[in-house]
Amino acid sequence: MSVFSQTPGELDIEAVLGTDFALSLNFANGISNYTFDAGIVLQEYPSEIIFPITTSISGTNLVNLTLSDTQTNTIGVISNKKWYLNRTKDGIKQMVLSGRFQISNVPIGQNEGVRQYIMIDDITVSSLYAVGAHGATGEAGATGATGLQGASGATGLTGATGLGATGYTGATGNTGATGATGFTGATGQGIRILGSVPDIVNLPGNPSVGDIYVVTNLGGVGYSWNGSSWSNIGFITGPTGATGASGVSGSNGATGSTGPIGATGAPGPAATQGATGSTGVTGATGASVTGSTGATGPNGYTNAFYRYNADTSKTSGFPTSGTLYWNNATQTSATQVAVSHTTANSEDIDLFLSLLATSNQFVIQEKSDSNSFQKWTVSGTPTNVSNSYIELPVTLVDSGGNGSSNFANAAELLFILTQAGIQGATGIGASGATGTTGATGTAGIDGSTGATGLQGATGTSITGATGLTGATGSVGATGAVGSNGATGPTGASGATGSTGPQGATGVGATGATGVGATGIQGATGPQGATGPQGATGTVPSSFSTITVTGEAAFGLPVETKATPTISGGTLTLNLSTATFFYVTLNAITSVVFSSPPASPKVFSFTLQFVANGTAYAVTWPASVRWGGAGAPTITTTNNKIDTFTFVTHDGGTNWFGFISGQNF
Repeated sequence: MSVFSQTPGELDIEAVLGTDFALSLNFANGISNYTFDAGIVLQEYPSEIIFPITTSISGTNLVNLTLSDTQTNTIGVISNKKWYLNRTKDGIKQMVLSGRFQISNVPIGQNEGVRQYIMIDDITVSSLYAVGAHGATGEAGATGATGLQGASGATGLTGATGLGATGYTGATGNTGATGATGFTGATGQGIRILGSVPDIVNLPGNPSVGDIYVVTNLGGVGYSWNGSSWSNIGFITGPTGATGASGVSGSNGATGSTGPIGATGAPGPAATQGATGSTGVTGATGASVTGSTGATGPNGYTNAFYRYNADTSKTSGFPTSGTLYWNNATQTSATQVAVSHTTANSEDIDLFLSLLATSNQFVIQEKSDSNSFQKWTVSGTPTNVSNSYIELPVTLVDSGGNGSSNFANAAELLFILTQAGIQGATGIGASGATGTTGATGTAGIDGSTGATGLQGATGTSITGATGLTGATGSVGATGAVGSNGATGPTGASGATGSTGPQGATGVGATGATGVGATGIQGATGPQGATGPQGATGTVPSSFSTITVTGEAAFGLPVETKATPTISGGTLTLNLSTATFFYVTLNAITSVVFSSPPASPKVFSFTLQFVANGTAYAVTWPASVRWGGAGAPTITTTNNKIDTFTFVTHDGGTNWFGFISGQNF
């Protein structure tokens, strides 16, 4: 038995023209997960021509290589042609055997039973038929391992099993004495395991023959340098090292003491009141004007939550009642979350779910652990299958605990609506209380008063004739300008009062007495501060129904069902009375949507047609948009139901029609 120190092993083969050829390989370690291919390279240049050798597997260890008599005839006489055997596992192909292949026209005769077993790593090779020429002594091959024993008679030198090519077979001679044993080949090159590299591309560029490195990223596969390239030689496993001793656990650090509460800062100094300025002339009372209604408030918010169970067995389809699922097995990579309209507590929250819109946020949290959560933003328009479930396009915002590593199947969850609701209509509330008057600014120092002129007679509301102008008295010295008082907070500007009538100019006595300086106009009163906004209300997990006229009813939401009939070929749906219409289709009809809420309110309703076995044409309002598929074809089978949903956000100018389901 010859032993090779590494693969691929070299084996030279001789077959006979027009006869069958067979070679059996016994794999000691089993071949259940391998595939094999073999071939003879008939031409390498200018293009490669390969004749395949038939491979088959017997049991769990044997691989058979065969050529039929027809195939050896097809190939013809060849000498010194390369052949190979590859095995493949997990996408990695490894050459197991290679060497030179010869087909001669010398018959083997009675000597075909010669066998030799060759060990190459984890396989044992059994070669059938003669290896080495019959008849006259042929040219000796290069010295290698001991050649196979020739048949009785004049035997040529045994062809080398080593690196040298098999010599040409001489012509068949008379059977002679047993040939002498060939020379023992030189000792093969040893192997050296020099270390490990992370990947094939990290193998060194200047190795020596027999150098071996272990590639760690391939799980410990060894690669050996054969003089021209690196070859995969299979897994190399060293002995298991002893388990290291466990390190000593560090002690817990002491809890730091609570820092002292900082001292309360001293109050700021009180503002000093400036001297009172002189009183300005009292203006006429302005007309009272009611201010305009304030701007529409922002979208409402809610913190309502509902009980659901996780369903990790689904990534598509209808969620089971009381469950929700993600469209990706890795929940935090999901792009959609589907939620049943019925909670785990059998509450129907279809109306609440239909209010979810793009940019809203919600949280999925374990019922018993607030640290296990997923926070999502609605990233697109939700798909609401009325009275069934809603599909929410989502983008992950944050996660923690089991929310990061996947909630378990049937985990008890809370579905928390952190932001939802359509924008409320502009309310007309009572006028807010008048803001408090800002503090009076510090008045300037009084200027010296000029001599007082005679006061003119009080004018009537009708402007009298202009009196004679008295001589202008000397103007009193202007008083020093006082420092500006601190500006009070700006209040809301009051409406400007109408100007009072001008009094008649008084008639002053002619003389030196001058008219006193006009008093300083009083500063405009500061605008009252805006009243604080009321705190955002919280929504409890359960509450009684509150009905607001003209709006939705909250609490446990229940949609109103109406059953209008077709009259005179017209079906009128009064949207101010119901949101669900159940209609028997028993005549050709034109549908009218009556009294939708005004823009910008979002409104949706459901229409069900029950067929009576006869086909009737239905004309929809021109404002209905059905999308690319166009208007639906109505089911005609008796007692079958078609369901349609319609949505508007512009007071009915445009309706978006959806086919919720047909032929139920």
